Amino acid sequence: MQYLLELISHSWLGIILALIVAYLIGSVNFAIVLTAITKKRDIRTSGSGNAGATNMLRTYGTGYGAATLALDALKGFGAAAAGYFLGLLLYGEPVWELVYVASLASVLGHVFPIYFSFKGGKGISTALGFLLFLDWRMGLSCLAVWTIMVVLTRMVSVGSVCASVSVPIAVCIFGLNLWQRQSRETVIFGTVLIGITALLVIIKHGDNIKRVLKGQERKLSFKKKSDN
Repeated sequence: MQYLLELISHSWLGIILALIVAYLIGSVNFAIVLTAITKKRDIRTSGSGNAGATNMLRTYGTGYGAATLALDALKGFGAAAAGYFLGLLLYGEPVWELVYVASLASVLGHVFPIYFSFKGGKGISTALGFLLFLDWRMGLSCLAVWTIMVVLTRMVSVGSVCASVSVPIAVCIFGLNLWQRQSRETVIFGTVLIGITALLVIIKHGDNIKRVLKGQERKLSFKKKSDN
């Protein structure tokens, strides 16, 4: 509790700015933007209705799915970087708590984008981006879990949920490296926020989990569907 009080009293301005800036960055939903520009449509009216890489893949093909995934990951990376540079700008040194706050806010923006009536995607690609910023090994480990599970099950939702579950484990495994740059309290604070982010992603996959348990979840296909 003392740590949190000191953090708020010292960095309240940075926390507020990190929340706002990262949320606004996260609210730029590239699935919606890409389809609006190139297809004159809203991806939320097609396929599953989710504004994310998987629905883009199923609706418009591999190229659109890959582009959306990459851009959403870059968005998460950029939001975390914004938190890092806010610390430098305001306090003359990195304040890693701002990076963690920005990371959570970027996923909140992706899931509930202010620019698009608060109806966005599920946040897995954005989360990958900020994990890569924190520690590239952490990000690649979770990506490996996602890839393996998708290959084994051909269900992106299973890969996403398993990758989300692996995030706290990855934080524990690579925590020592984080402690070399951050205090123990900061890493614990970050782990809690990352855990909340992972839980949010899992909750957003609630309907997918129900379909998986019923054997009704759609399996991945790389075939491009007709625009009709």
